[in-house]
Amino acid sequence: MLRRILALMAVAAGCSEAGGGDPRGGDAGAGDGDGGWGSAEGCAEPDRYCPQEHPQPGGPCEGSLECRYTGEEPDTSWTYRCVEDAWEPTYECPTDGCWAPPPLAEFCLDPFDGEIEGGTLEIGPESVTEPFRPFSEEEAVELVVGPQGSAMIPYRVHIGGAGSLECVALSSTLSVADRRGDTATNRLRMHCGVSLTVFGVFPFDQMLCDEGEPIVTRLHVTAEGIGETEATVRFDAPGCPNE
Repeated sequence: MLRRILALMAVAAGCSEAGGGDPRGGDAGAGDGDGGWGSAEGCAEPDRYCPQEHPQPGGPCEGSLECRYTGEEPDTSWTYRCVEDAWEPTYECPTDGCWAPPPLAEFCLDPFDGEIEGGTLEIGPESVTEPFRPFSEEEAVELVVGPQGSAMIPYRVHIGGAGSLECVALSSTLSVADRRGDTATNRLRMHCGVSLTVFGVFPFDQMLCDEGEPIVTRLHVTAEGIGETEATVRFDAPGCPNE
């Protein structure tokens, strides 16, 4: 199955002024995989009023807040509600079944150029409402189709033990069996240890044309100065994406 979107950058990182903390009270930035957003100053401080920019989904908040933001498409909007002390977003549009990617913003411009001893790197499934978790082995994912017809695998990045790290140089590669795609490099904005959705372009279009055929893909990611990791995901070929 393919999910189509009208306007999307090939690889995108979210950016917001409001920091996000693990609403479950996990060890901030410990890299234990339970979804913490880090322990940098302000990251665990809950929002008590509507931020100027979109708050981070799942980030901490207090009170019965309800904040509305205009969407990219006409007559669309995002509404964030503070539910059980965590931001919960909903997308509103005039058409049944419509969908939009999580709010996107600029890439960061000044990536970390040092080295963090003991830092951890994980990759996991996309979500605008759930705290981060790493991929399970051969976890099923849903492909996303960009405006040029490229099929993409969505994922998120978690960096543990990095404190207030805000920007990282990231490289990623997608492989199927012994076939390896080109390496993509990006400057990724982090929200107290967790990125919003990143989109990795699937490089083997012809494989997608064998509709229903299972495809197991290895995603390898390196964050400069932190480390590298990989995950294996799977999906069924949806048919040629440009047809």
